[in-house]
Amino acid sequence: IGVRLVGSEMCIRDRPWGAAELRPILATYAAFHARGAVTLAALDDRAWLFPAYRTRVESVAAGLPALVESLVAAGIWSPLPGLGALIARTLREPADAPGGRATLVHNDVTPANAGLPRDGRGLALLVDWEMVGSGPAELDLAYMFLQPFDNARGVDRQAALDWYWAARQGLEGRIPSAVERAAAQEYADGLLALWLIPVAARRLLTPFPPGSGARAYWDSMSHVLERRLRELCHR
Repeated sequence: IGVRLVGSEMCIRDRPWGAAELRPILATYAAFHARGAVTLAALDDRAWLFPAYRTRVESVAAGLPALVESLVAAGIWSPLPGLGALIARTLREPADAPGGRATLVHNDVTPANAGLPRDGRGLALLVDWEMVGSGPAELDLAYMFLQPFDNARGVDRQAALDWYWAARQGLEGRIPSAVERAAAQEYADGLLALWLIPVAARRLLTPFPPGSGARAYWDSMSHVLERRLRELCHR
């Protein structure tokens, strides 16, 4: 199958995803997640998998408000009222997605990590499996819409999620209800955003050199992550 790579991570700021480009990626993730649950269950050794986001968030939860306060004090973020409630709400949920089950997750959903079919049809080619782990499939979907440079800004999020689940239904026959899917996605959105706070604080309080690609990445990611956290805190 002919594949074209989206491009290196530092040049994709000028190349946002479009709905047509996203469909092969969504189809690939649907197939990966559908098969991943069976594969995960058969794994005897899981020590090599990327550490679970849930475990990390539980271990740092008490310190997350202080990290956000340090970003506020530095003039990088504005206050996030409701952060404590978001943390408590997220960790009250079961470890697996409501109505779902744990599967293998790619954990690094970026345009740079997806090769697209030349004719725009069929499956994408996923690369960079360094962070593969286990968890709810919705974590990969959450990551898809938490991108630096707002790479997903031109995509209707709900339409994309519906397209993904239609693909899952075609593969598996039965999927969680709309209510279960919404609850699972909100849980994954919160888990990923909270997991990113310590990473962002480290990168933003001790920034990379001005003009570097890494600095541009984190300056952009700062705004995207703060906005997502604000949205989640107001729910």
